[in-house]
Amino acid sequence: MEFICSQCAACCRMAGDMGIMPRRDDGACKYLTKDNQCSIYETRPLECNVKKMAKHFGKKEKDYYKTVSKTCNSLMEYYKIDNKYRLDPDIYSKEK
Repeated sequence: MEFICSQCAACCRMAGDMGIMPRRDDGACKYLTKDNQCSIYETRPLECNVKKMAKHFGKKEKDYYKTVSKTCNSLMEYYKIDNKYRLDPDIYSKEK
């Protein structure tokens, strides 16, 4: 099972704002590209890897993904990101 990311970049903005990742002038993570991609995706830190974070916290992936989806939606609201990026946390309840 994989986390379904809408590539809204809200987490990248938060990571830069909070100093979790180095930030660029607009506050977002400096590794965020203009098309909302991570330029260090393959080597990104643990905090940026949802699957590894689920394991780190000893959580079932689908439960953790559901929680993260809700957090993503809250961050999108905070950063006023278009609703087209909204995630459906309940999709993980449907997965086996």
